[in-house]
Amino acid sequence: MLSRVNLATTLVNAVSKSGTTLETLTNGTLIRKAYEAQGFDSARHCIAVTGGGCPMDNPAKYIRSFYMFDSIGGRYSSTSMVGVVMLGFALGFELVLEFLAGASSMDEAAEERRPVLRQNLPLLLAMLGVWNHSFLGVSTVAVLSYSQGLHRFAAHLQQCDMESNGKSVSRYGESVHLKTGPIIWGEPGTNGQHAFYQLLHQGTEIVPVEFIGFRHSQYEEDLEIQGSTSQQKLMANLLAQSLAMAGGMRTRIPTRDFQGIVQT
Repeated sequence: MLSRVNLATTLVNAVSKSGTTLETLTNGTLIRKAYEAQGFDSARHCIAVTGGGCPMDNPAKYIRSFYMFDSIGGRYSSTSMVGVVMLGFALGFELVLEFLAGASSMDEAAEERRPVLRQNLPLLLAMLGVWNHSFLGVSTVAVLSYSQGLHRFAAHLQQCDMESNGKSVSRYGESVHLKTGPIIWGEPGTNGQHAFYQLLHQGTEIVPVEFIGFRHSQYEEDLEIQGSTSQQKLMANLLAQSLAMAGGMRTRIPTRDFQGIVQT
């Protein structure tokens, strides 16, 4: 990857809470040697996200260090310094504050006691997950986002859920008697439609699916073609797929039938 960038105009962000991971130390050495080979001071091109007082908290090697709080695990990366530093460079301060405000509002929604379960979306998703995995025995869940901007969202959720819940013992060291976290996977919607949706519709595996879509395009550059915008066409795909998975379809050709989950 270093061969593809102009080192003179590149800022490197090294992330490690302890600053002692062999992989991180190896990558840091490679970066410094690459800069030195071109006559640059590597410390002027490197920042660190690490724990205060850790080996990477070193002004001789990093022009600036951003500290992780001890109370925040590294896996909660998008709203900690692990993610916010790079989001700040990419989006700017104001948008980062909006992003954090959205995360905070969801945290508050999860803590609020509501009389109707459907009004607490975090709790509802959690209970559906426990029901599907622990009681129905379904081992995976597919997250299908109809937005290219979320093409790596499933990978982010893998870290949030599978790293956090990837245990077979409780915090007290006792073996658990129910299943813990499921296997999370997914792809952007229309790409997946041409890949694995046939298995979801017609295969023998039961896979819970979470669809994500947006009413408006994130780029605000929608084009109207044949009476509908590109974003409307995208949402039509999402709705059609979700309704088909729920209700199924019967034809005169058995190989084209799919059962759906709602029996009528």
